[in-house]
Amino acid sequence: MKKKALTLAVVSSVFITSCGELSKQVNPLPQIKQASPVAEYLYSLNRLNSNKDIYFPISENEGYLWDSGYEAYLNGKVSVSWQLYLSTDLKKICKAEGGKMVRIISPAEGFEEEEEITDDTIKIGDTCKTDKEKIFLIEDIIKGRRYYPSGAQASWQPIIIKIWHKDKVVGARTYSQMIKGNPEWKGKKATEIFGPDKISEVIWKMQGFKARYKSFVENIADIDNFGLRPDSWEMINDFASFCKANNGTLYINGRTLDEFFNYVVEEENLNYAGGQVFEGKYICKAENGFTALASLLPRMSRTSTSYPYKIIVKNQVEPVKRQQPITMKKANTTTSYQDEASDIALKVAESKSVYVEQKGSVSYIGYYNGKNGSCDLVSVKKKTGNQTDYILNYKVCNGKVERLPDTVLPAIPKLVKMKARGFAVACQRYGITEMNVNGFTLKCRPVRDYKECNVEVIYLENGRMLDREIINACNINVKTYGGKVK
Repeated sequence: MKKKALTLAVVSSVFITSCGELSKQVNPLPQIKQASPVAEYLYSLNRLNSNKDIYFPISENEGYLWDSGYEAYLNGKVSVSWQLYLSTDLKKICKAEGGKMVRIISPAEGFEEEEEITDDTIKIGDTCKTDKEKIFLIEDIIKGRRYYPSGAQASWQPIIIKIWHKDKVVGARTYSQMIKGNPEWKGKKATEIFGPDKISEVIWKMQGFKARYKSFVENIADIDNFGLRPDSWEMINDFASFCKANNGTLYINGRTLDEFFNYVVEEENLNYAGGQVFEGKYICKAENGFTALASLLPRMSRTSTSYPYKIIVKNQVEPVKRQQPITMKKANTTTSYQDEASDIALKVAESKSVYVEQKGSVSYIGYYNGKNGSCDLVSVKKKTGNQTDYILNYKVCNGKVERLPDTVLPAIPKLVKMKARGFAVACQRYGITEMNVNGFTLKCRPVRDYKECNVEVIYLENGRMLDREIINACNINVKTYGGKVK
């Protein structure tokens, strides 16, 4: 790979990546005439190294839009600039199709209507339609686990929008098809390309590792910017580009590059915080292929924005232990939505109690939030380890699960939190169970403790759960509290 020059002054905070220029590894986008403005727009995004979203096809009428920006949480405030740019583009192409962007609103059970979207938000179910047909719709918004590169003051998370579109995007390429073989690497040995350079040797000495052996090499490689998009998966793109240049196929832990992409999205749900998903064995099946083992290293700097990996590379090709391909979820063009936790929502609605389920490294905790007319309101908290990723909200009516907007944390104004203290006292002393404060609904239930002081307060907004907390009402000295009490 092409070496990167660095001064020793920054060695302590930056890892060397033995990486080629991305432009040499990306196939240019061929000019192909599309059938509609929507297909033309999506096709223009079907490339790596773009300043906009990247479009990845799933089927003829479905794909992912992997966003180019982050959803950033800074000092308690959320920045959703990705929605501003993407929603503007979607409205423009919808108008070019002679349609308009609409969203279903349901202020109460049995009352639903479409309204034209005038804000800059993007929500599941948003649809571009004409009087005759649907042009495209937002099937899902997948948000990965948040990252904290420089402490708790800032965090980011990767975002994918799953989109259904009426017209086929002709010539749309998968991830592996976007990568081309670097011509400079054709016919070379992997240990020549992925071996350490002088600066890397300095770092290895600092780390206490050896750099060269007779039959293999050790080096450092990167997944940049916490791997938020595949164009920053430098280590993987380098391995894939070398393998393609030598007419081979790359396997990552027994999966092809496209199968690995589907695994990260569909199985891991973008929850690759910590970088472990990129660890493992990389095998290039080619005449001059290689086997590489990648293991995560600790970051040398608290503010570093990349995952550093120790890679051990040899020129021998080990047998590939194939993994089963991921079954892709089929397109859903209705407003009723089935997702990763809808089955849990159904179980909670039936039992009207807390339900916990473990799926791999992710925990789902279902809560019953009461009724809205004849429907049950349910929230499912998604956690990876001890970290709450977000809260999924549902309305269950006669066994049919409907997705409500997700809860993005933090979301509750301080005034509402303050009012909740007085509400907790009213709940504990007088049995009051519900209260409305500035558009938020607070619900309360007693928690059995020996002094009968604790109550659980549930924060809701339009049926979605924002938070729950246990409050000791005996320790609160209030005489009045605001809001409308039921």
